[in-house]
Order: sequence, then structure tokens, then C-alpha cells
Amino acid sequence: MGVELHILSGRLKNRVIKKIPPINEHENYTPQVIKEAVFEILKNILPPENCQFIDLFSGSGQMSFEAYSRGYRNIIVYEKNPARFNFISNLIDKWNLEKDRFRLFCCDFELALKKINFNLETAIFIDPPYKMKRKGTTYLEIVLYYVLQAMKPGSLAIAQTESRDIKGLNDLILCKKSSIKNGDNEKKEVTFQLDTRYYGSQGILIAFLDRK
Repeated sequence: MGVELHILSGRLKNRVIKKIPPINEHENYTPQVIKEAVFEILKNILPPENCQFIDLFSGSGQMSFEAYSRGYRNIIVYEKNPARFNFISNLIDKWNLEKDRFRLFCCDFELALKKINFNLETAIFIDPPYKMKRKGTTYLEIVLYYVLQAMKPGSLAIAQTESRDIKGLNDLILCKKSSIKNGDNEKKEVTFQLDTRYYGSQGILIAFLDRK
């Protein structure tokens, strides 16, 4: 029997999302404890009524539906796999949700990021489903670097990964921050507030770009 994922709070509380089948042995679903932690962090920094929520590598869509349930007005969903993308789209219809609160992208994440308006305060959740490498760099590191370049002041990114990899991500940001363009054409040093949280074998890295 497949594992079921539950909406934890808000308008859709206790709704059930059936866990989607794995792709290449990667299931890509966020543990409940991390999901709750993510939204507790956001509640105190970027309240839903003034913030758009971006769910990169959405998988089952559970983070997007949790954001909807908690009142985020603009929810951007990226999922490249067509079967998973259709699963999310069909669930929006099945639950009769407000479609104008969602924007769905089924494309490379770089292209999706270019279509997003980062002038709004933005919360970005990042959870790639696999540990691909490109020229010795993990896929998560590549995605995080693109996200940090797209962010503008008042935006926050949360990346989920294995606890043992958190310090490496933290060091990557500290090492490369002087070359991050941060939404402008000129390279300039930007200031991120960084935090890390650990939940057993999983953890999250939080990067908040200070408001000017």
C-alpha cells in the first residue's frame, strides 16, 4: 500500500495526497516534520498574504498544496516529469481549487526561473529528486546557485537535502556570494542571512536576502 501525504494546516487540513511512484528509485517527498518546519519559518518572515511561494521539483505537489491551504495567493509549481506534472494539475481540478492562484511549469528549471517575477517577496522551496552531478558539482548546488542569482531583496530560499550535505551548501554560498549577480546584470556582493536546521537524516538550509 502506498504512503499517503497529509495537508497539515489551513483550509485543506487533513486532505490526503497519494504518494506518487518513484522515478529511477527516487521518491522525492518531503517528510512531515520538515514540511511543518518550513512553513513555521516562513510564517515569521514572509506572511502568506504578501508573498509568492515557489515549489521547485514539486513531485507530488504536497508543498504547493500546503502553501495554498495556508493562504499563499500566488503559488508557482515546477515539475519537469510529465506524469508528476499531470498528477498535480489533475489534483487542482479534482479538489476544485482556485486555478488563478497557481502557475505550473513543465520545463527545465532555468527556464522556469526566467519566467518568474522576483520583484515580489518570494519564498522558494528546493528539493531536487536526485543527486546528479555536473562537472563534479551536485545538481542541488547548481540549482541553488541559479536560485540565489534570481533572488531579490526580501526573498528567502529553503533547500532540503541530507543532513550530511548541509554544511557543504552553506560553505558554497559563503564562498561564491561575491560572484552572485542577484537579478542584476552587474556582479556585486550580496548579503544572505544563513541558517541551518537538522531533522534526523534530513536537513534544510535557509538563505534570506536582506531587504534594502
